Amino acid sequence: MTNKPDFLQVFYRQFIYCGFAGSLLALIFAGVRPGYSIFLGFISIGIILFCWDRITARTLRPRQASLMWETLMVFLRYILLGGLFYAMIRLFVVSWGWYAAGVSTLLPALLLALLFFDEDPKASE
Repeated sequence: MTNKPDFLQVFYRQFIYCGFAGSLLALIFAGVRPGYSIFLGFISIGIILFCWDRITARTLRPRQASLMWETLMVFLRYILLGGLFYAMIRLFVVSWGWYAAGVSTLLPALLLALLFFDEDPKASE
């Protein structure tokens, strides 16, 4: 039996690659403002995905039912996103079109994860 990564590990790896590659390409070819706008979009959708994944995992496979932990994770997600949006609006001049491009790094990462994820159902038998 080999230690193959599961789909979420492959997806998160591809998501990080796509986010950093998109930020770097925008930084090189479009400038500083589009580069950090894509990076902030990538970070915000990453926070949403990570917290959602943790909450779902705790809900579906509860080791110890802890209502406080789930509530804390939900509030943590919104506190982090609220702080990120406050920083973007208050401190930076963010290009919202490039920010949307950063948020959409989710789609190519999902497609690449589906392409590179090799799960043979017959091999697990």
